[in-house]
Formats: sequence, structure tokens, C-alpha cells
Amino acid sequence: MQSTPRVDGILAQLEDVHLRLLQVCVDCPKDGHGTFCGEWIKNRCEQQGIPFSPGWLRKLANLGLLERHDLSRGGNRRYYRIKDSALVQDVLSMQPV
Repeated sequence: MQSTPRVDGILAQLEDVHLRLLQVCVDCPKDGHGTFCGEWIKNRCEQQGIPFSPGWLRKLANLGLLERHDLSRGGNRRYYRIKDSALVQDVLSMQPV
């Protein structure tokens, strides 16, 4: 895969922990609408020994990798979904080793 300016720009703003969190989001089971709860991601991160901060999900959303979804559910939970699967796969495949 060849790098693109958009992928390079996103990678420049992310640390390894953000990329690990993004991979957890990709691997997390989704509901029928393709969404997942931030709390689910937090639990999976804890199980895998990956640091977690809710602000990191917002950061991934601000970069166009995730999007907040269904704000009408109520409660304190935040739901997200992968915004652009191809972009996410490009970012994950180009991450430094």
C-alpha cells in the first residue's frame, strides 16, 4: 500500500496507543447498526492491557476515523462507528513498525 498525504497527516497526529485503540475499535463486535459503545471499548482495552481514555475516541472521531452515532440513546454512554473503513485500514496498514 502506498502512503497518501491524508494518511500521513493522520499518522502524524497519532501515537502508538491511539493506533492500538483504533484496532480494538475495528475488532470490537458491533450492534446491528455497526456501532459500538465506548464502554465496550474500554472493557476490551482493559482485558488486553491497552491504555484507554474516552478523549482518545473523540480524537479518532475528530480525525475522521470514527463518528459519534445515535446521540439520542440517553445516559452517559457514547456510541461510535467506523466512519471510513478503507481509510481506517490504510492508517492501520501504514503505521510504523
